[in-house]
Amino acid sequence: MEEKLNDFLSKVAGLLSKRKLYKEFVHEFFNTGIGYIAGLLSYNYLSHFFEVRGPRNLWGVANFHKKHLIDPHTFEVISLVLSAVVGFIILKMVTHFSQKVLTRLKKEEAKQA
Repeated sequence: MEEKLNDFLSKVAGLLSKRKLYKEFVHEFFNTGIGYIAGLLSYNYLSHFFEVRGPRNLWGVANFHKKHLIDPHTFEVISLVLSAVVGFIILKMVTHFSQKVLTRLKKEEAKQA
């Protein structure tokens, strides 16, 4: 029983080498991190054009900033859709370019070896 466990652990250790884990971590960090930041920036950009009706602007009576006033639910839906779309587009772009960089690095390593 103990030998089977040791064999299994050695196979798992072989599959998950430090270099492979490091590459995967960096890849996921850039994809998720940059996509998340892009989503936050899109939400901030949205708030420059729209404002939510509420006590802050007397439910639309005191619209000093001359922004479009919408109800809170509509603002949440628009911000969710916009941040998801922008985040997805940025995520795909980062994935595409990171794959190009990784293939270039693999080719250079193959030439050196």
